[in-house]
Amino acid sequence: MVSKKLQLGIAIFCLFLYELNSEESTHMAPERTERQIIEEKQPETLLEHEETHNQRINMLKIKADTIRTSALELGGLSKPKIFNYEGNWCIAAQDLSKEDQAYAYNQYQDWLEKKEMGPLSHVNNNLVSDNMQNYLKMDVKMLQDAAFGGDIGALRALASGVNDEISRALSYKAAQRLTAIGEWDAGISTLIIDDLSEAEFIMDEDASKAQQHIVRALSYVEIAFQQASTAGLSSLLIVLKDSPQLQRLMSRIDESLVEGSVSRLIAELDNTRLAEGLRPFEEVTVPRVALSVFQQSIAKMYDEGGNAEFLRLLQDKTLFPGYWQVQYLDTPCIKRRIATREANFHLIPAIQEEIRSLQNQLDTVP
Repeated sequence: MVSKKLQLGIAIFCLFLYELNSEESTHMAPERTERQIIEEKQPETLLEHEETHNQRINMLKIKADTIRTSALELGGLSKPKIFNYEGNWCIAAQDLSKEDQAYAYNQYQDWLEKKEMGPLSHVNNNLVSDNMQNYLKMDVKMLQDAAFGGDIGALRALASGVNDEISRALSYKAAQRLTAIGEWDAGISTLIIDDLSEAEFIMDEDASKAQQHIVRALSYVEIAFQQASTAGLSSLLIVLKDSPQLQRLMSRIDESLVEGSVSRLIAELDNTRLAEGLRPFEEVTVPRVALSVFQQSIAKMYDEGGNAEFLRLLQDKTLFPGYWQVQYLDTPCIKRRIATREANFHLIPAIQEEIRSLQNQLDTVP
């Protein structure tokens, strides 16, 4: 017989083995269970990761489409629309058929050819076109004879003051002549700068007369607007940005004075035109594409990447006649062009970059 001590010893040893096996099982089970959980959950986690990224990518694509739609809505459209050339289109590449885009381009080239303006360069602190270079060494008398004898290039050179010997009065006379025949770039710019310079010179002594010069300068800007030219506005901004005094004086101008002055100046210009067999301005046809180019030029002036002071002046609604905003400076097309430029050059590229980053993350997941 097995003694009681031996029986007790065997029982303790068995209990020890049982407890040892139980402890091992207790420690091993969680490890297996954790591995199983990881194995079970890993595919779901990857799937959730992919779904989250795809959802984010889709949201970004929707955001980009919304930005494009918002730009259209600022232009008065709820969705893209194809116009005919003579219609109320804004951006040729978006609003016209391929055929009308080609036609608009040809019309634009014809318009530039009629303006006879080549690349511009600085001569005596004045911007002149390359086709004026032939006139630089002409003496004033010869240049004057050519200018008022029908040579438009000589007239532009005279108005631009390419020769230091050209008097201010002669330059002004040439500019008046250019403006009367509808040559805006050199002519109307010279007139505006001259009037603003005179206003700045006399404002302390005779504020009333200075305001008259400012009214006339603003009137010439508007006459240029009516012919789809930003030459006058550019000259106005160039002078204003360096003259806070002129800005303050201009902000006090009654816009009705500008309206009346515009009418009188056009009547004066038309008298000259009629005497020379030219049609009055109201009968001059401005190519439809010229209006689009005009609004594109205004939109670029608002571009924050450009001159910050020009942007501030354009946004200062106390400086210019109030009706300029609706008619020339803040039209639906200009709003659309500004929004489209912001979208295409800033907002959408940032979205596309984020989409590429998310897509790369998906592609690198094992």
